[in-house]
Amino acid sequence: MKIPKAVSTVIFLFMAAVLLAETPYATVVYAEGKQFSVIRAGKPKAYSAEGPEAVGLAVQRGDILQTSPGTYLEILIYPISASVQLAENTSFKCDADESGTQSKGELYYGRVRAKVAKLTGSSTYKITSPSLVAGVRGTDFGCDHIYIRPQAPGAGPDADPASASVSAPANASASSVMNRVFCFEGSVL
Repeated sequence: MKIPKAVSTVIFLFMAAVLLAETPYATVVYAEGKQFSVIRAGKPKAYSAEGPEAVGLAVQRGDILQTSPGTYLEILIYPISASVQLAENTSFKCDADESGTQSKGELYYGRVRAKVAKLTGSSTYKITSPSLVAGVRGTDFGCDHIYIRPQAPGAGPDADPASASVSAPANASASSVMNRVFCFEGSVL
């Protein structure tokens, strides 16, 4: 019995879609520390960094990774052959278009380092934060988006903590944001 060409084409496309849906956007390739969370479709799930599920954990487009104090992760992004390292206390969203070639990360808070292979054609990778955008095509670079508490006058390392808290101005507890992009190799736009 022969299958009409249109039916075989539909079956082929369906199978290709299933295979593509099963391929993760990225995988956790290194985990150190206590725990991290993955927020998928608005639902957080905690993982032990030393647990058997950590290394090899699939990361989907749209997932948010959050590291706790003392926890470090590294993920490998498949469509663009990039490695992204997340420092402790970091919140980072992994995202891309349907093909995965227009990949991006959103740094909500913390520190990341990305090693991106030389991209070809229209492939791109960028990291954004509320205050910066860094785009690359083949670079080893990092981004920080960290809140820094201003130091009260006279609150240096040798200052008496009790006197510093008394002399601090009313707005000393206000935070400022440090945004930084640094490049180890290649160039960042």
